[in-house]
Formats: sequence, C-alpha cells, structure tokens
Amino acid sequence: SFTFIVAMSSSNAALKYVNYPTQVLGKSCKMIPVMFAGAVMNRKRYSMLQYVAVFSMTLGIFIFNLWSTVESGSESKVVDSLGGVMFLLVSLAMDAYTGPAQERILESSHPSATRLMLNVNLWAVLLLILGLAVTQDAVPSILFCSRAPEVLWSLLLFSVCSASGQMFIFLTIKYHGSLTTTIATTTRKFFTILASVLFFRHPLHALQWLGVALVFAGLTANILTPYLSPNKRRHQQQQHPHQT
Repeated sequence: SFTFIVAMSSSNAALKYVNYPTQVLGKSCKMIPVMFAGAVMNRKRYSMLQYVAVFSMTLGIFIFNLWSTVESGSESKVVDSLGGVMFLLVSLAMDAYTGPAQERILESSHPSATRLMLNVNLWAVLLLILGLAVTQDAVPSILFCSRAPEVLWSLLLFSVCSASGQMFIFLTIKYHGSLTTTIATTTRKFFTILASVLFFRHPLHALQWLGVALVFAGLTANILTPYLSPNKRRHQQQQHPHQT
C-alpha cells in the first residue's frame, strides 16, 4: 500500500516540474524495472527472448511517444527540472517493487484477488488520511466539493472505473504474474493512441512506424515465449510421447 501510494503521488508530483509528455516517456520504461525486481525479489528466471521482447516494447513505446513530443513542440521542455526527473525515478522504483511484492503475496499466502485488493486499498486509505492531515488538504477539498457538487458524480464514476480496472489488474497478477500485468498496463496507452491515429487518419512519421513495429514484435515474442521454451516443449512431449 505504501509503495502504491508513493508511486502514484510521485507520478502526479512530477507534473509540477515536467510536462505530461515527459511523464509518459518516463513511465514507458516501467517494464524494465519490474522485470528486474521480479528476478531479484521473486527469483524469476526469464529467457533471453523475454528480455529482448521487453526491451523491444520499451524502445518502441519510447520512440513513438518521443516523436509525438517532438512534433507537438514540447521537446524543449522534455527535461526541464531535475526534481521532476527524481519524482519519476521514485515512481518507477515504487512500481518495480509493488507488482512483484503483490505477486509474492499471492503465491505465498494464496489470498483471492479481491481480498488482496481490499486490504491494499484499506491501508492506502489510512495512509492517505494521514497524508491529508499532514498537508491540511482535507478541508479545502471538502469545501471545493460543496461549492461544485456536480463534481461528485465525476468522482463517483472515476472511482467505479478505477475499482473495476484494479480488479482486472489484481486478477492478471494472480494468474499471469506482475510482468504480464505491467506489459498490459504500459502498452494500453500506446494502443489507445495508435487507435486514435488510425481512426482519425493522422499521419505517422517513419520513426513512429518503427516504434509500432518494435512494440508488435516484442508482444509477439512475449506471446510465443512459453511455446518456444525447452521446459514447455519437454512437458508437451511427456503428455504426448507417441506423437514425437
């Protein structure tokens, strides 16, 4: 809960010092620290193809978003504050720990995804209440909602969507692991932007098409990894010995 809150808070705090495209560029590298943390914390063993796949997806998303930043005229503000970069690094470090830690809890204690989600969010609420008490932001927030009650419906809708998304995230961690979850959550923004580009027929630069190709190549390699690993082939041969 602590690392979850710190990751989210640091990511939001970074926007005070760097622009949104810079934040997106920083968060696009999230898969690499998560993979490293999974190998260190949970002693996960990844194949060389998985390392190549994650690097390919990360590089592809980075190139795609970087060129979008350059074309929008924001390149002069890509790194305009060391403080913003530090906040992004803290956010990435906390993200790297959170996913593998949740995966380890699921593997060792075997709670349901909903139970883990409930406990994480309960502790997160307590930490946020403490944070509100320290920053004294609770009263201004309540006064703002009283002056603009229509915002409550937006907050309710946001909460419902956030809770629904979290449910699928925890289920994905439980059944597929933290790295797969990070791949899904990192590439979703890329696919949203790509769908928008294709739907509205916005032109793409050649480098952006290179980024698209790298992402799809990485995703394809990641999908094929279980079927190309020696352990998987050996397991299939043991199940069907007469078909070899």
